[in-house]
Amino acid sequence: MKNVNHIARQVGKTQMNDAFLKSKRPPMTITQQELIDEILDQFDFQKVKEVMDALNWTWAIGTESHVPDIPELRKQAREMLWDAIRSKHRMIKTGGFVAEKEDDDTLELRFEVTAWNTWDSFPPDTKVTK
Repeated sequence: MKNVNHIARQVGKTQMNDAFLKSKRPPMTITQQELIDEILDQFDFQKVKEVMDALNWTWAIGTESHVPDIPELRKQAREMLWDAIRSKHRMIKTGGFVAEKEDDDTLELRFEVTAWNTWDSFPPDTKVTK
């Protein structure tokens, strides 16, 4: 039992130290632009381009339709992330991209090839039973 109590005290000290350090450290602040920049820097646009090439997935851009290049993908993603931030809706979807605002400090960018949910299958007033 002595070892268990010793470990519990050590864990308690660690938690107290973590809490102390957090209380002394000012909260990190970043701009919305920095959130978007982080996503654009980390997101694998090359993989999206490869999938779109393989599927011959084209977008209508201007007066023509073609598989977008990486700068076009990045531009669309940037615009969608800003739209998600500014919109009262938490999700913006187009051309395979999904930009989602979880809360004021969390953004997500996805590229979906296929998706389905039961909302698409049944009327909104459908009752689900066990």
